[in-house]
Amino acid sequence: AAQAEQEILQISVDAPPSSSRGTILVDCGKILYSQKDCSKRFRDGKTFQDLIDHIVRTPSYAAEPDSLIIKVVQRGRLGNFCMNSIDNRRLHCFHSALKLLQ
Repeated sequence: AAQAEQEILQISVDAPPSSSRGTILVDCGKILYSQKDCSKRFRDGKTFQDLIDHIVRTPSYAAEPDSLIIKVVQRGRLGNFCMNSIDNRRLHCFHSALKLLQ
C-alpha cells in the first residue's frame, strides 16, 4: 500500500508559466482546487468513480497518459507560491484515490 500511495502522490502537471515549461511530476497533495465545486461527470460522460477505480487498481496510471495531465496556475511569488488546478475533476479523482490507498 505504501508503494501505491507513493505512486499516486506523483502526478503529472503542466509546469506553471514562471517555472521551467513542460510537464513536471508533483505531489498531488500540493495542488489546490481553483473553485469550490465542479461537475459530477467528465465531458465524455464517464463518472469520477471510473477514473478513481482505475487509479486504485493501477496507481502508476496517474502519471502515464497525457490525458491525465493537470494544468495548473501559480499564485504568489517564487519560493512562496501555490499551484491551483484548472482541472478540478481530475484532481478530485486523484485525491479520492489517494484516500482509498492510504
